[in-house]
Amino acid sequence: RDFLPVYLLLQLTPPGKQDNEDENDTSKIERRKHALSVHDIYKQKPKSEFSCFHKVLREKMQHHMNEKEVVGALCSLKAKLNTNRNSWAKKLFECALNSFVTGDDNAMFWKEGIWGPYERPEKVAVILDEVTDLDLVEGLIAQSRELTQEWKKKLAQKQLILVLTGTGLDHFRYPGRAGSNPAYSRLITLKGPSLNKLLENGKVDKATYNAITSGLFSKILMTNSRMLFRGVLPILKHDFCKRDGDFKQEKKRQRLEERLKQVGSFGPIMDYAARFYVSQNTIGDMSRERCNRFLGAAFLYHLITGMQTTRQGKDNVTANLTRELGIVKNIQARCDVENEELFRVGLVTRSTTSNALKYLACFGLSCQVRAQFGDEFEELTALHFLRLMEVQGYSVKRVTLRHAWPPKANKSDNAINEEYIQKLGEKLNKQSATELTDIIWPESEKYCVIFSQGTPTAQGGDVLALLVTPEGCKLESIQCKHYKSYKRGDALGWWLSLGIARNKDGSWNMAPTEGKAGYSYAGLEAFRTLLAQRINKDIVWVQRTIAVSFPMPLQIDFPIPEVKGVRVWFREMLEPTISTFELRPNKNGE
Repeated sequence: RDFLPVYLLLQLTPPGKQDNEDENDTSKIERRKHALSVHDIYKQKPKSEFSCFHKVLREKMQHHMNEKEVVGALCSLKAKLNTNRNSWAKKLFECALNSFVTGDDNAMFWKEGIWGPYERPEKVAVILDEVTDLDLVEGLIAQSRELTQEWKKKLAQKQLILVLTGTGLDHFRYPGRAGSNPAYSRLITLKGPSLNKLLENGKVDKATYNAITSGLFSKILMTNSRMLFRGVLPILKHDFCKRDGDFKQEKKRQRLEERLKQVGSFGPIMDYAARFYVSQNTIGDMSRERCNRFLGAAFLYHLITGMQTTRQGKDNVTANLTRELGIVKNIQARCDVENEELFRVGLVTRSTTSNALKYLACFGLSCQVRAQFGDEFEELTALHFLRLMEVQGYSVKRVTLRHAWPPKANKSDNAINEEYIQKLGEKLNKQSATELTDIIWPESEKYCVIFSQGTPTAQGGDVLALLVTPEGCKLESIQCKHYKSYKRGDALGWWLSLGIARNKDGSWNMAPTEGKAGYSYAGLEAFRTLLAQRINKDIVWVQRTIAVSFPMPLQIDFPIPEVKGVRVWFREMLEPTISTFELRPNKNGE
């Protein structure tokens, strides 16, 4: 529309020195100084004077006014109560504009209005990107008429418009919120990328289209526009991918399609798109520690959201959920990153967060889980646990065991007696000689080692986790079950693999000596003893967990032992890891 764009990237979080930054790079040092100036003003944000009483006020006003009149009156009231906020927003805008022209005398003359009337462009659009703080948005919109009139005299001949862009800005108009007056702005909500339109317009060829939509990682990362256009597409469209031998054209085309699909399914290459996104996002200017903290907070946000949106089930199931939710919220509190900060930097959205951003929150620690592929669900559970430990500051390590702890029993539950378990002990002693002999243990004082069983038929937990802290060492065993639903009898049997038996009187035996539960417990205890010898520290059991891929049951009872150190992870408690690779059609049917 013939507007000259003035692009201002707001950095509302303090930039930290990068690990590989050259101290002699004066341009980066200057940019950080100006970014800090914007951040200093942002920290002066005044407290909103328009509190929750507007809900009561709205209810009273609706008896005498229509909805449009109510919104207008509330917005006017909010504007009058928040003059300090509006002045703060204007000050931050002017600081950002000064940062834009710093170091360019010609641009400075233009900003100061020294150019003659006919030397200025006719139309100017001042674009503020990463404006994801709702109070800042409302303050700028409240000041928009004053700002555009003031700066039009200096920057443009005919027209100046203010464009605010950022993730989740549509939230300031959600029902029940008295945000900015709708008459002062126009909201444009951008849809996600449409590959079909790119194909129709000739921007993407058929081979690249097929590779993106069928590649294991490319189809996930394409759900974010920046990752698609700045990461996935440049890789798949690179000339290097098209180089081939002297074949006929049709064979070359077939080989290219297969090659591109393999590239789109190879994580270490496609991971570039996620890393590029971080480098271009506000968190890319943070220190490594703070950046990791934000990504960890995004992971916890999705996990808590998944658990909180679950409806209430049976008493014991709900108690299990409440207990786990409390644990995760305590972890979130220690993370020291507010949800509003996550919205502001665009790591999560208030509506539906893309699969690409979930992948980023998981730090790439996720995998696809196909129906009836139990080993894939075991891998996903291990990755979820690993990410959860990373978020809590543990150094993490993965180890695949050489043996099964214990091997699968070849007798029925009733036929397994103490003598049979004693013979198992002799076998476990022999395999201990070659287990965990070449492991390099982490040197940090707080670490987690996640073990996967050596064979798929192991009788004990599928995933074992050693947690080492200055306070002590703990061991957790996780049994993974990948089903759409369950039967109560089957669920009771799952606890046997964790060494937990149900007594005839309904109580639970956590250290059985016979049956399948006693057999599993003997194997897990032998592994705990071996592990304690290898690290030369005492180890105690902390949790025995069943992880299932189906949602928390609402109407059906699920047997959960009412004893300490036992829990169930339903599907909701594996978010966002379990939904990262699950794509649902968008509004375009893609």
